[in-house]
Amino acid sequence: MVSSRIIGDPSLPSILFLHGFMGSGEDWMQIALRLQSSFCSILIDLPGHGNASSAAYDQSWGMQETSQAIIAELQRINVKHCYLVGYSMGGRIALHLTLNYPEFFKQTILESASPGLATAEEQKARIKKDATLARRLLKEDYSEFLEWWYQIPLFQGISEHSDYPAMMERRLKNNPANLAKSLADIGTGSQPSLWEKLRDNSTPILLISGEKDMKFQVIAERMVHSGRRISRTVIPGCGHNCHFEQPKAFCRILMDSFTE
Repeated sequence: MVSSRIIGDPSLPSILFLHGFMGSGEDWMQIALRLQSSFCSILIDLPGHGNASSAAYDQSWGMQETSQAIIAELQRINVKHCYLVGYSMGGRIALHLTLNYPEFFKQTILESASPGLATAEEQKARIKKDATLARRLLKEDYSEFLEWWYQIPLFQGISEHSDYPAMMERRLKNNPANLAKSLADIGTGSQPSLWEKLRDNSTPILLISGEKDMKFQVIAERMVHSGRRISRTVIPGCGHNCHFEQPKAFCRILMDSFTE
């Protein structure tokens, strides 16, 4: 259901990385290479993405099923305890893992992520919005959809980045039908809200958001006040995808946070 690749020496402390929607574990390669003298990086392809694009279509790719698959993959590669980093969709999954399988994770970093939506009304509206997006994925030319997606305000200015063409090339490897199923099964509207569970959190969590991403700065501030052992930081000069836009700054935070 998920696929993984390992970058670095397995005898070093491990970091599990979870990518965002339409991404793959390869999105973390630049970060993994920068960290490989100190950490072993486990790059996961989530269901319907990257090398996990052949995940069984008749199975649910929901939050619980995906989390169980990730834990099974850690057990398969004999990783008993690791650090955890998740971006956007991967951040929502990382939070679910942290709150439900705390024995596996030393510390967690969530980049531009949320605990989901707090009310049934918000969830219903988001499910409707995600369904509309899924229909666009199935009906439109996929390359044109991608160009539109990265022009929305959330990703302001990202198309001007020097690595943007390479990122788009990776995105084009995905199957739009798989992405549509991912939206339906594990979109923000479909996932159970984790806001209440933040109060019982026992794992140190650091929230990263970009200076230009006011939406997720507000969410991060609310999370800090809603849960235990949660802190936050802001990376200057970037928006939603901090590790792509400012990899050096992102790695410095990881090195400072994950020092044994």
